[in-house]
Amino acid sequence: MATPRPTVEALTLKVEDVLARLRDGSIRIPAFQRPLNWKRKDNLLFFDSLLGGYPVGSLLMWLRAEEPARVQFGPFETEASGNPRAWRVVDGQQRLTALAGALLPVSLRPADFDFGVDLTTEKVQRRPPKPGNSFVPLEVLGDVDALVPFLHANPAVDVHKASSLSKRLREYPLSIIVLDAEDQTFVEDVFTRLNRAGKPLTQVEVFRAAHGRKNAGKILARALAVGPEFRFGELDESNLLRALKALAGRDPISDLRETQSGDEDALVRGTREAVVLLKKAGVPTAELLPFSLPFGVLVAFFARHRDVTARTRQLLEYWFWRATLSFKMQGDFSSIRNLYRRAVIEDEHESSQKLIEAVPVYAGNLETQPDPTLKSAVGQILALVMLEKQPRDLESGLVLNAAALLQNQRPAELFQPVVTGLTSNGLLNRVFHPRLSAKRWRAALENASNETLQSHFLKPPLDGSQEWVDERGTLLRKAFDTFAERKMGIGQSTRPSLSSLGEPES
Repeated sequence: MATPRPTVEALTLKVEDVLARLRDGSIRIPAFQRPLNWKRKDNLLFFDSLLGGYPVGSLLMWLRAEEPARVQFGPFETEASGNPRAWRVVDGQQRLTALAGALLPVSLRPADFDFGVDLTTEKVQRRPPKPGNSFVPLEVLGDVDALVPFLHANPAVDVHKASSLSKRLREYPLSIIVLDAEDQTFVEDVFTRLNRAGKPLTQVEVFRAAHGRKNAGKILARALAVGPEFRFGELDESNLLRALKALAGRDPISDLRETQSGDEDALVRGTREAVVLLKKAGVPTAELLPFSLPFGVLVAFFARHRDVTARTRQLLEYWFWRATLSFKMQGDFSSIRNLYRRAVIEDEHESSQKLIEAVPVYAGNLETQPDPTLKSAVGQILALVMLEKQPRDLESGLVLNAAALLQNQRPAELFQPVVTGLTSNGLLNRVFHPRLSAKRWRAALENASNETLQSHFLKPPLDGSQEWVDERGTLLRKAFDTFAERKMGIGQSTRPSLSSLGEPES
């Protein structure tokens, strides 16, 4: 039986009609949509555009059958019944979340959605601590049933202005494109073409929107779950998707199409092996991974090759550090294609050798960044140098469990300044340690043993001068260079195992 021809329907719905669909759950977000990255200012500008009559773009929906589920748009949640013709959001999640979060009833409205209109200026603004008679909350303006009692309870409010703004908001016409198609490739094509005119969505965002709950769960969701499972943190999705396409024999940076590797478990297996190798290589969390590209290449390698030998794993560690310390891992398109192509060569040993050949043996040093921070690749590597030293608790003297601490706090919260009040506040003036009060911090530094201080590259006496910080910087630079040379396997053989060459191991 032939697949029905896809159809495209262009609709115009009032804001209040879209709110009704959000309220009853007939609009759904697939399991993999683009992450919410709108902040308060973005939401505020969106509502200011609605009331000002400015265009806010079209919403793109995919007509799909959906099961009963709890549906959430920001702070708004509802129990939705099954719907054979629900609208799955392909493009417009940020705008719909703003509508639901600011206009629909919620138990607690976060500050990012808590707005109103000043009737004197007709401008959208944050809710003030003590709203006056000229302020009307957006959730009141968006609902006639809420507006009437509000006006009765606040007789000083200008009824005419409030009613006029309410009508303007509720009846704003939203443009909606509804796709009725079985073939998700058609949806992807529409999605991509619509976004060529403006800022294109990333391939991950296209993949998320088009594949929906079932397929995305099989492909990306299980791989993404490896990060939390191995206490490694949030993984980079774009490089997972590149690995998936490379495994399917496709260009890893091409426009997305249906992408299956043939082995549904390959990507998950590759992700697990890559995370294990990175942790063994000294990277405890994804937030301290200086570049994400080597991670994706490792995923592709381990997804292609099963039962990788210990020798190849060692070579891949050398490759990772050589690639990272070259500081060239953002890569142009040709080098990205080249690395992924080498990673999926059928023979494990040839693949690892080709990867080794593709990166230079060069250790960048700290001289290029006199005051490195965690925002730079050099700073992240320096942080790993400091963690390898096994820093101790300044109060107890026990070795800190860095991996456990990094599960609950971001690196920026755990690298504390040693000397305050200096212009230098980068990592050369910081140590890895849980936060203490100022009084406890001073006492801990004064009373710590030499062994404990040395685990933080601190040399007593701590006189608190810029000269002392500069001297510590020299010590850290030497440790950085030693770390780099060892991790890259300088002076070590990069030949594959003897067995791979057809020679006996002993």
